[in-house]
Amino acid sequence: MTRMLGSVRDRAEASILLRANVDIIDIKEPSAGALGAVTLTDVIAMVNYVKAGEPGACFGISATIGDLPMIAGIISNAIQRMHSTGVDIIKVGVFSSGLSAELISMLAQHAAEDKKIVLVFFADRFIHWPDFSFLSAQGLYGVMLDTANKQNGSLTTLMSMRELDGFVRGAQAAGLKAGLAGSLQASDINNLLELDADYLGFRGALCRKQERASVIDENAVKTVRNLIPLTRQSNKQLAQVAN
Repeated sequence: MTRMLGSVRDRAEASILLRANVDIIDIKEPSAGALGAVTLTDVIAMVNYVKAGEPGACFGISATIGDLPMIAGIISNAIQRMHSTGVDIIKVGVFSSGLSAELISMLAQHAAEDKKIVLVFFADRFIHWPDFSFLSAQGLYGVMLDTANKQNGSLTTLMSMRELDGFVRGAQAAGLKAGLAGSLQASDINNLLELDADYLGFRGALCRKQERASVIDENAVKTVRNLIPLTRQSNKQLAQVAN
């Protein structure tokens, strides 16, 4: 079952997504790059806000660590700082053509400490898939396909459905969660649901005028949410059914 991930930059945006029953609240600053990071203070405030709400209102909270160079020490420190905020999933962008042995070793160490790490690969930069089984053996939680330069086109224009299917099936067969994102629009959803990815990620499609650096628009969120079947009901909804 495919879940919906929505990216937000602040508490007000998170509130809109929670009311729409978005499954995964993803924290990032869209004006700071493909995986722009939000300040740790603001991340903590959003985590506390989401977790203080109705139990089961969402499946989890993810956050990006920023568009960082692929240097093990830098990435490690960023992962540790983000983990301290209480987020459930940490997204790490792969901004080079390969993962060094030092970097893999560092990621495996963090994964061994029960940190859920998702590696984000970019369809408009590198199209050589990693060894999914190897990544799974290191304890990584999942992988995601995104786009680095939003001016280069959406994920569905850069890659064929067959290629996307290969990414999803390969990752899942290895025991990894598989996500798809990258300027996805409401019109992409029906076809992408057939791939049965673990989640589809959205930002621009949820914003005013479809501009990712703009603010979240409640009607746009509802449009996308209505196209992706709910995978769970909140406690409040269950109570309404019971009554």
